[in-house]
Amino acid sequence: MVLGDLGRSPRMVYHALALAARGVSVDLIGYEGSLPRAVVGEPHITCHVLGGSVTRGPESAASEPRHPWRAHVTWLAQAASRALRLCWHLPVVLLIRTPRPDVVLVQSPPAVPVLAIAWLSARLRAARLIIDWHNRGSSLVALRLHPGHPVVRLVDGWERFWGRRSDGGLCVSAALQAHLTEGGLARVHVFRDRPAARFRPLSADERAPVQARVLGAVCDRLVVVPSSWSPDDDFDLLLAALSHFAQRADDCIQAGASVPPVTVVLTGDGPLRARYEGRFDALQSDQLRVLVRWFSPDDYAALLGTADLGISVHRSASGLDLPMKVCDLLGAAVPVCALDYGPCLAELARADGGCLLFQTAEDLAARLVGLLGDDEPSRARLGHLRTAAAAASAQRWEDGWAQDAWPLLHDASL
Repeated sequence: MVLGDLGRSPRMVYHALALAARGVSVDLIGYEGSLPRAVVGEPHITCHVLGGSVTRGPESAASEPRHPWRAHVTWLAQAASRALRLCWHLPVVLLIRTPRPDVVLVQSPPAVPVLAIAWLSARLRAARLIIDWHNRGSSLVALRLHPGHPVVRLVDGWERFWGRRSDGGLCVSAALQAHLTEGGLARVHVFRDRPAARFRPLSADERAPVQARVLGAVCDRLVVVPSSWSPDDDFDLLLAALSHFAQRADDCIQAGASVPPVTVVLTGDGPLRARYEGRFDALQSDQLRVLVRWFSPDDYAALLGTADLGISVHRSASGLDLPMKVCDLLGAAVPVCALDYGPCLAELARADGGCLLFQTAEDLAARLVGLLGDDEPSRARLGHLRTAAAAASAQRWEDGWAQDAWPLLHDASL
């Protein structure tokens, strides 16, 4: 169960597919979204779509910055309304529409009210409750309110209370595991995200037809910025970096250097897209083309396979989670420039693993200039990073799942 768009909740979808591959019957619960074809055609998976849309939920208050107090009140009202609806819809699905489960696996955040409902449903049906921790919900709420807000403290206490009553858990990083353990949540196992098998580099012959189909044109240099358009992505930094890059490209051309045109594609959808989309459109120039597009899961995987470089502007609300979309890029052997938000990132992003870190807009612009040029040193640097990215992603999601997640889920079902 995930209180998110099923089409944009890959970790939970991958859980479902891995279980189905072992002959396990899976009921996948979430909001309606575009699912990979593998899920739609899998006889062991039954999807249960909740009413409403996650993209029109409480997060939308973040797009009204002019009156912060009014935005906070609106957000809290929307969150309360959504929680009340879920208090009706989730028990109906968990207790009536689905057969009795052995295990209830729930993604958190969000934690309110889902953890309490999942725990109660599991106990009433003699099932085990496993929580897959992606982050701390209290940290995400603090982005919209402030760290000392009573609601933030309430969510923090809620997560700890119900987390201690679960039968086990998974989490995305060792740093998050240590944090949860310190808070009294025992039996939490690290299961890091890894790229799924469908993410792979495409050959030169495959690249042009794919770009022509999904973008409408073939790109000289393609940079992909995967995003969920949430408040823990730093779009202001990205805007400034692309502006600096365009100016540097113009300066290089005036100095007689050859600079290939660069196409930057921001993928995905989410609450902040409406606020920023027009600002990215305004960056267009002869050397820089910026597109904001949503792709189906299969087209998204194909597009990554044609990219020259990826950018992650995920800042992490808690400093404890890892950007899964970096794994997708590395799986397609795409080098990544990742925003450095703290020590936790070292669990995923390393220069010898195809990743370069940056901290400021100027740093990112310099990385782009140094990697996307038409000169031999730039091509050599990019080629070296691509080789490192391919080597770093040799272990795939299915391999890590069998090693780290399946033993916990299998034991919980006994």
